[in-house]
Amino acid sequence: MSVKFSILVPAYNREGLIVECLQSIKNQSYTNYEVFLVDNESIDNTYNVALEFAQTYDKLQVYTAENIYPHCYDEALELILPKCTGEYILWIHADDLIQNNYLKKLNSYIINNNYPQALQSPIKWFNHTTNKIMRTVGYNYSNITELKTQLLHHCCINTPTFTFHKDLKDSDVIKPDPVTYSGAADYDLYCKLVDSGVFITPCKDWLGYFYRAHDQQATWDMVKSSTDHPSIIKKKWAAKWTSK
Repeated sequence: MSVKFSILVPAYNREGLIVECLQSIKNQSYTNYEVFLVDNESIDNTYNVALEFAQTYDKLQVYTAENIYPHCYDEALELILPKCTGEYILWIHADDLIQNNYLKKLNSYIINNNYPQALQSPIKWFNHTTNKIMRTVGYNYSNITELKTQLLHHCCINTPTFTFHKDLKDSDVIKPDPVTYSGAADYDLYCKLVDSGVFITPCKDWLGYFYRAHDQQATWDMVKSSTDHPSIIKKKWAAKWTSK
């Protein structure tokens, strides 16, 4: 048995890394998937490099989206969600890599765990300069109450591995608010999902996602922002969840 995956690859100024990312997807032993790369108005050659790669990769579709929201890729999500035909939707960051059996393992996990609405798995951070593994980051909780408790302390979801069922894509739940929360909009999205009763199942095993650590990541730019968006999100959901 197999499920079809729709993979979103949001990209901004990743000219030197995008081929390595796309090649890691192309090398998958699992073949039931489609790929959408969305360039976020890069000022380098990312878009053209992706177009050239697509010439020999028929699973890849390349788009461009206006760069509206800082430190995030919600423009790409808004554009691609209606185009997705897969049963499960996920994203792979344009500077990251996946092991060639990542989708195969993800498929097996989904089937063996009764097709969860949403899930996440650990990531391995690797050094951009040395390619050495720095650490493995994963999260563990048993039920939605424990998940809520952890979310009130920090974002306990590995965004690069967040995967959700197609039934959620047409709901009002999978709609981040980047205008209000900038690059932390994904954190608020997870809280919103949990608030609506969606359990984000934590896979304890690493399935094959490599997260590249470097100083050009959008996350670090957001951290430098004068507005502490994560704290605002925590206060918002604490007020709602602790008042019940």
